[in-house]
Amino acid sequence: MSKKNWSAGCLAVLALLLWTERAEAQELKIADHAIDFHGWYSQGFAYSSGNNYLTMDTTAGSFALRDGGINASTSLRDNLRIGAQVSAYQIGQLGGPHPRLDWALLDYQAKRWLGIRAGQVKTKLGLYSDTQDMEMLQTFALLPAALYPRDTMASTLAHRGADIYGEIAPGKIGRIAYTIYVGKYVEDPYDGNHFASDSPMSVFGTQRGADIRWYTPVRGLMVGASYQLMNWTFWAQYPDGNRDWSADVDPKAHLTNYFVRYSRGKWRWEAEIRRTVDVERTAYSSTASPQYADDIAEDYSDLGAYASVTYQATRGLSLGGYFSGYRSDCSYDSTDNLIRDRAVTAKYEFGSHFYVKTEGHFFAGYGNDWALRGFYSEANPNGLVPKTKLLLIRAGFQF
Repeated sequence: MSKKNWSAGCLAVLALLLWTERAEAQELKIADHAIDFHGWYSQGFAYSSGNNYLTMDTTAGSFALRDGGINASTSLRDNLRIGAQVSAYQIGQLGGPHPRLDWALLDYQAKRWLGIRAGQVKTKLGLYSDTQDMEMLQTFALLPAALYPRDTMASTLAHRGADIYGEIAPGKIGRIAYTIYVGKYVEDPYDGNHFASDSPMSVFGTQRGADIRWYTPVRGLMVGASYQLMNWTFWAQYPDGNRDWSADVDPKAHLTNYFVRYSRGKWRWEAEIRRTVDVERTAYSSTASPQYADDIAEDYSDLGAYASVTYQATRGLSLGGYFSGYRSDCSYDSTDNLIRDRAVTAKYEFGSHFYVKTEGHFFAGYGNDWALRGFYSEANPNGLVPKTKLLLIRAGFQF
């Protein structure tokens, strides 16, 4: 199926599902179980000065920005729920007509303070990791790429494993929600990690972590922290087929994420900071003669942060802006590993289902080969330049 046919097909199917009198969702009953269906489709246009962004030909204007999906869920018992979501996306040279499983899980909540989720489970990591696939619900057309890059979303969206979660309310100090998880890395073979590689590549390994959120006695104020340990392996085959290599991320590699959200009236303020540290990475060749192992990086780390504000101006109109900053390798003091982004946006919702977003980005810097934050030398054959202005329009619907 071509990219054009895939887009048209998604649009037609979702339009037929949407064009009914059922306002919020489609519902089907099987063996006395009501199955709820939700879906979405969005189409975007991007135009930039400076660099091409997200592998699209944005300097000439590009419509190669679209995604769609559908999910279904049902309650087997009052405290037992099952569900799954399938989606597909096209962002320039990323994605394509390749449906992917975003999540599929069984969720059992024995008590308010104790629940278990198992399967391909969304990862609790900061404010948006587990909802970054739900662009239709967010004010921004693109979340801050310092922490939530769209080109490598699968890296933080979900894991294959299990969670233990719950919520407690100790007295008058508010309430505390927690999640503890362990699982395997979920790979997207069509994302920015693979586009940036000069050879066929696979990523696999494990990740485990925890997330805690304190909903304070101050109305509208929530603060939290996330922590994750990673043990990944990157494997690639050289184009000549004569040898392959792998790079192991040390089991001590970890990330820390701190965040805060404050809502008051029509306003909402958010801020996050995340640092990832790969203590050591070692590259191996299994077919070279003789075999070898080389340290390719030590104490590699990156740092990302953003601050944002949104305002619900009217029932349909919401406005927002953020400042985002990212350093791709903190061990080097260089200007070519920095990306700063100032963004302003306006979203208008036509009823419950249709919306349009207009967003402007002002980038300074483009990172380097390790950044994977939208700027790729492969998509900019004439070389990358220091500044980029980007206009982004996204329109879509949901049911």
